[in-house]
Amino acid sequence: MQEEIFIPIVMFLVVGIVVYQYLKNRHEERLALIEKADISPELKNVLRIRPVYPVKAVVKWAFLILGLGLALVIGGFIEPYVDEMVVGGLIFGLPGIMLLVYYKMYGKLDNPSQ
Repeated sequence: MQEEIFIPIVMFLVVGIVVYQYLKNRHEERLALIEKADISPELKNVLRIRPVYPVKAVVKWAFLILGLGLALVIGGFIEPYVDEMVVGGLIFGLPGIMLLVYYKMYGKLDNPSQ
């Protein structure tokens, strides 16, 4: 009975040691790169104090999530009157339409000649 408790304890200890060694080695490697003054682009992003998010990416995700939320709300209202497949199509269709609206609105910013 007592031997059965050791298996999960040893398993968690081994996983914890592996994760610790991975993080420790990654930290030491980054310190060595900083000392050599050879900072990779990946490391520059890690060392940046505040992450920089492109505004267009945030707006794109906002449109996508807004479309999904609208689809769920509309689907909840029309579910008693229509088939379930209509609601499922709405859940996939409305976010797609919102992404098309996003690209229609923000595509003009990339090509000002249009």
